[in-house]
Amino acid sequence: MQNKKQMSRLISNSEIDELYNFARDNGAKAGKISGAGGGGFFMLCVDPVDKYDLKKALELRGHRVWDVSLSEQGAQAWSA
Repeated sequence: MQNKKQMSRLISNSEIDELYNFARDNGAKAGKISGAGGGGFFMLCVDPVDKYDLKKALELRGHRVWDVSLSEQGAQAWSA
């Protein structure tokens, strides 16, 4: 995310930056934002040991979280 922000000041804003920092403080190792115009999402990379704590922390803040796993068939997502 830091590299992309160097391209334009419109890539991020204080709300996105704060959410990313919160996720990092709660176990995320890295993140990527995709989409635009209010329809985007964050994809966060987290150690499996920490993922439930991160998910709980984000949900307590009112965010919707989907689990995604990577396999030989590619990315698979589901919501609980």
